[in-house]
Amino acid sequence: MRTSAKTWIAAILLAFVFSSLANAQTSSTSPYSRFGIGNIKQENNTRTFGMGGIGYGIRGVFNVNPINPASYTAYDTLSFVADAAMNGDFTTLKETGITADASHAGLSHFYFGFPVTSWWRTTVGMTPISEVGYYVKESQKNTPMGTYLTAYSGEGGLNQYFWGNGFKLGKSFSVGFNLNFISGKLMRQTISGFPDSSYIFNTRSTTTNYVHDFNIQLGLQYHRQLNQRDLLTIGVAGTLGREMNASQDRLVETLFGGFDGTYESSKDTILIETDIDGTVKMPLKLGGGFSLERLDNFTIGADFEFTKWSDYRINGLSDSLTNSWRVAVGGEYIPDNRSISSYWQKVRYRAGFRYKQDNLKLKGEQLNEYAISLGMGLPLRRLATTVNISAEFGSRGNTNNGLIQENFVRFVIGINIAERWFIKPKYD
Repeated sequence: MRTSAKTWIAAILLAFVFSSLANAQTSSTSPYSRFGIGNIKQENNTRTFGMGGIGYGIRGVFNVNPINPASYTAYDTLSFVADAAMNGDFTTLKETGITADASHAGLSHFYFGFPVTSWWRTTVGMTPISEVGYYVKESQKNTPMGTYLTAYSGEGGLNQYFWGNGFKLGKSFSVGFNLNFISGKLMRQTISGFPDSSYIFNTRSTTTNYVHDFNIQLGLQYHRQLNQRDLLTIGVAGTLGREMNASQDRLVETLFGGFDGTYESSKDTILIETDIDGTVKMPLKLGGGFSLERLDNFTIGADFEFTKWSDYRINGLSDSLTNSWRVAVGGEYIPDNRSISSYWQKVRYRAGFRYKQDNLKLKGEQLNEYAISLGMGLPLRRLATTVNISAEFGSRGNTNNGLIQENFVRFVIGINIAERWFIKPKYD
């Protein structure tokens, strides 16, 4: 590969890494991230995000698909594959008679994959799996000492760093696994007191849980070439629930101020404990799906996924979580991948739909989420590289019984790079 191409690729990857570091403190803006490990992020790549998030039955020569590690065996035998993206969310929070807008941006993912042997492919990568970010206030007026205010806030989330491997078993079967390292913090804080009084201390309680442990995701795909152009793929993958190591810090203090980010002055420490051993019980997750692909023309597919969030525990305590499930359908269409007269004939057009029964049941209401997605894959001339742009439009929850409805627009922009790095030169 030419030195200029290597430099170009390295510059792009570094740009994504530094962008992610710059946004490391940016988190979710959802009051529902107060529960469990926060808002759950769906594993995707820059291709499948625009296809409703399908992935269990998806394969691709130049695509890294960590939803099912068995898909890694589809990599080209001579190519290095990279996929990286940033995302942005714009959300309208709606309560009865009240609306508010929120937004945030951050790293979507970065993945790298390459062949090891003719039957073995390997992958490394990182993706967020949950986000926490909220600030909610409750007030009680006309008390003998004035307004009593309680503010709940949180930040953080969990990231997944993984090493994946896919293995071919004959012509039609592939198996794979992701060895995942889950790491991150879940910080939650409560301030209560009388903000109108200059004589009464407020009380702030901060609990921070740190998660740091491994789990394994397994995958299987059956892929059959129906004819020279059509490929049918059926896949399943899952992660067993297990208790993961964690630690906890707790701090309780009195202070003046502290509400709404105003000036604060700490007066006394009531309790401080650090490095308390604990556990986080992560749930069983199983999914399956299929796809039908016609080479250089179209792909259609569907997924179903179940997660047993009722088993979730943090330091032995449950939360307002219930089992969740998700269905998704989507596809991709290429008018003419070999066109030499029209660039837009070579563009990959994507669309999808997903529906999810959420893992939250609050005030007797089961939260649901639905979204439609649209996307395009824009190929770069003379390169096996595609710029992917996708958008998702959806809604979560409702305003029944004083709940909050979230209407959101999510954008993902990323790049998928495939370069042949493993060709021996003919001449020295």
